[in-house]
Amino acid sequence: MTNSELLILFPKHPKIDINKIEELLDKVFVDCKQYQDIYEYFEKYINTCFPGSDYNKFKSGTYERAEYSAYLYNFEKNGFYEWIKDVESEYLIRNKSKRTFEEACDIAANKWCDLLFQWHLQDNGAINEDHPGGFYACALATVLKNDSAKEITKEIIEKVHDNFVKYYLDYNYDAMYGMRVDYDPTKDLYNLLKDSGVPEKHIRSICPWKTGIYIDEKDNSVVYCSYSKREYL
Repeated sequence: MTNSELLILFPKHPKIDINKIEELLDKVFVDCKQYQDIYEYFEKYINTCFPGSDYNKFKSGTYERAEYSAYLYNFEKNGFYEWIKDVESEYLIRNKSKRTFEEACDIAANKWCDLLFQWHLQDNGAINEDHPGGFYACALATVLKNDSAKEITKEIIEKVHDNFVKYYLDYNYDAMYGMRVDYDPTKDLYNLLKDSGVPEKHIRSICPWKTGIYIDEKDNSVVYCSYSKREYL
């Protein structure tokens, strides 16, 4: 699809300058480093068109907020969200995949090993809160995690890495469901570490809280998720 064809499909609104949308379309395929950035790329401009997009100034239920929400969160055919999907599809056609799936598996394994065996701050989202489940819990867990990681040998780490690669290769894009940690690791992750030689007494301690890593099947991006954050590798 050409930029002109995408522009024709854009869901028009009297508050949105179609010329600005055309300008953004001319830049989006270069400015965005991955297709996942496209929604926010256009959303930033859309937010300036609707005063109701400022959640700090406008209360829910106001006309401005309702008008904004009705436009931006329209998931039906010919709505903004569906149009973004068209732009993402065209982006993927023009830019292809970031890497092969096999390369992505290796990157995911490397990231897990860094999080498990290098220094890491345990954060459950309440690290700045002054209560037992906040800063104090995070600080204690961080000490335990990093002390435990020091006990893991280079040979074990290499085995863990190889088993992560194998797991992602075996489960393909569904590996995200088995490779996650809340406070404790999933059963698959626990068993992978145990079978790789990590002493059971250290497994729960070394696992990074609120973490998951998966491979995006659309472009083989490695997606690292932690508390309220998402990073594309």
